[in-house]
Amino acid sequence: MADVVDLVSDGEPGDDAPGPTRAELKPTTCSHEAAWFKQLFCSPDEVEDSSIPEECVEKFQDLIWNTPHDRMVPGYGMTPKELACVSCEGRQGWLVTSHFYWLSRCINNQQKHTRFYVFDPTIREASIEKLLLNKTSSQIKQIVFVLSVGRHDNGLVFLGTDKVPGDHWSMAVVDIHSGVLTYCDTLGWPQPSKFLPIVIRYTSYLGLTDEKQITLRLAHKPNHEQHVCVDSCTNYPLQTCSDVCGIITMVCIAIAALDKNLFELLLKSQQAHVYLTDPTLYSTYLRHVVLYWLSNNHIDMSRISLKKGYDAFAIPTSADKGKQSMKRKIHEETNGFSNVSTPFKRKMSQASSNAKLDDYILEAVETGTKKEDLVQQVASLFAPQARKSLESLNEEMISCYQDIFFNEAIERDKDDNLSLKSHVKDFIGYLPENVNPIIMYKNQGKEMKTLQKEDIILAIQTPFQKEMMKDYGKKCLCVDLTRRREDDKYHLYSVLVFVEGEVEVPVAWLITNRSDSLVLALFFKILRMNTGPLHTEIFIGDIAASFYKSWSLHFG
Repeated sequence: MADVVDLVSDGEPGDDAPGPTRAELKPTTCSHEAAWFKQLFCSPDEVEDSSIPEECVEKFQDLIWNTPHDRMVPGYGMTPKELACVSCEGRQGWLVTSHFYWLSRCINNQQKHTRFYVFDPTIREASIEKLLLNKTSSQIKQIVFVLSVGRHDNGLVFLGTDKVPGDHWSMAVVDIHSGVLTYCDTLGWPQPSKFLPIVIRYTSYLGLTDEKQITLRLAHKPNHEQHVCVDSCTNYPLQTCSDVCGIITMVCIAIAALDKNLFELLLKSQQAHVYLTDPTLYSTYLRHVVLYWLSNNHIDMSRISLKKGYDAFAIPTSADKGKQSMKRKIHEETNGFSNVSTPFKRKMSQASSNAKLDDYILEAVETGTKKEDLVQQVASLFAPQARKSLESLNEEMISCYQDIFFNEAIERDKDDNLSLKSHVKDFIGYLPENVNPIIMYKNQGKEMKTLQKEDIILAIQTPFQKEMMKDYGKKCLCVDLTRRREDDKYHLYSVLVFVEGEVEVPVAWLITNRSDSLVLALFFKILRMNTGPLHTEIFIGDIAASFYKSWSLHFG
């Protein structure tokens, strides 16, 4: 993302001694990074090798934690803080230009047919000449660029500079033989203004001297604020979060240079079933691959390339459908009812009033019912039924909770451990047999494989909530984090479903003093054990998609 440079003072003039290590200077930040390394993440099944060697992870940790914070890490051209962006999510996980300079050195040293550069709109002719006019220039078949771009409020995309930095990464590939310039953006943005003339400044040294010799191709045709694919769009990755563009662009650049077949697959418009089409879901895995590269100072494609014989165009089995990402398509077959040529009034039996609304509308469309008639029929048949369902739901909720009462002394003991234990004991003792809603409980003082002694976890799901989640969670499900103040010791996670599209119903709660993806993944694991498998059409979570990643580990 944006190229941010920190000015670090080494101390007094003449004092050239290195400062403390980053672990000594920023212990809290490093502890958060340590938690990130412990979290579970999705690994693709279709790659040659999805394992990340533990010794590589430990070497990377040593680089970011035990190197002086005010010195460049030898061999990388980055400070420990910049290196550590790879092992963070959210804004802290935005890559900077230094990452791509390192990638450029690796790729250009590992092969001769592709040259990869950071696209510089202010570059001088002498600098380009130095890059491209050398002994190996005759072997160059393609040039790959990474671009720092931004977008104005009016939708115009611009090239980032030192004065006006960009906040998003994209890439472009120029085929020297065919003159095809492919622009790839994970948000579906168009190419930036003044892009082509600057490309010509590079390619003129390799025979492409005029814009007429260049054919521009977009991986995704720009159309909406959030891109929606059309038939001409390719399988190039589309992100659904704010922090993966640098990582997936780095990976796709390596693919373009070192795995021609996979890159050609990503640029096909035929729907392919490959993990890279959902970079948000696999972002933590991709970050581990990049840190694996960094720890070895070498680009190894075995963790990215597909297995030999893998058919990306084969229809996935039902077990795999939840894992496969699809291009975001516009469904054009239901634009309205004006084109139906033989409308007639449908006769409804008594049994059909119990049909699902979606099936009823689909049948009406297939048989040619007029729009006006369909609206009237739906209102008369389904509105009373929906109203009764809501009234019944409200009565169930009231009867479920009206008798529940806790002691007014919320803090029963100054020791949180004893206070919580007292509440849980009373709660369980109040309930009838076989309806215990406590699905997970861990108090302070006990250490588990994934939890520390000081961690407190209380997860609740009543039998009623379990059934509501199974029934309504198939359509839409939301995970929300509530914290009243920054200094609150406890966090409340709520899992909610939407009844009839307008009533939010909580179907599970997690109360904990520890808020990270590891705890959340454990909560979702227990939920799945309690409710069974569940595939939801719409998942609503946090902006960094960490809730979604944890959810996908257990529910798909």
